[in-house]
Amino acid sequence: ASGFEAYVEAKRLFAELIHAAPETLVGIANTTTGINMAGLMIRPRPGQNVVVTELEHMSDVYPWLRFKRDGVEIRHVAARNGRIEMEDFARAVDDQTAAVSICHVTMGTGFRWDLAEACRIAHAHGARVVADAAQAAGATPIDVGRWSVDFLVAPTYKWLLGPLGAGFLYVCPELV
Repeated sequence: ASGFEAYVEAKRLFAELIHAAPETLVGIANTTTGINMAGLMIRPRPGQNVVVTELEHMSDVYPWLRFKRDGVEIRHVAARNGRIEMEDFARAVDDQTAAVSICHVTMGTGFRWDLAEACRIAHAHGARVVADAAQAAGATPIDVGRWSVDFLVAPTYKWLLGPLGAGFLYVCPELV
């Protein structure tokens, strides 16, 4: 099979794994690239905020810092006992929240978000959810449609057992 045919098959398999359509996926070089792309699609405006937590990998935080110079607040939710309490997260999200950037499964403690609930809270305020699935894809079930995830990013080299320098960015159908 050609390299392109292998890519198309990998894309189909990843779409199946996360319960998405292949046309909602784009190939990326790494997780940070995908989060950057999501940030540029969301493009927070002055006066808005982006919610992250202290458990997130820095690749989930750094892409948002560029928006600080434009007057966008970066809100950090503190962890308690190695986890983020949903009520603390809910207090950080408001009608000025443009995006929430979180790891589905955190690398340091293994804390796993209830993505359906995080999406419900964020969407109630009009915010988009960017989920880093680097520690989750291939290890735990993911259903982007049922959970209403806006963006999901995953490299192939961890639990997907693929090569370095490859991954996928899922974008919800309404934003494709």
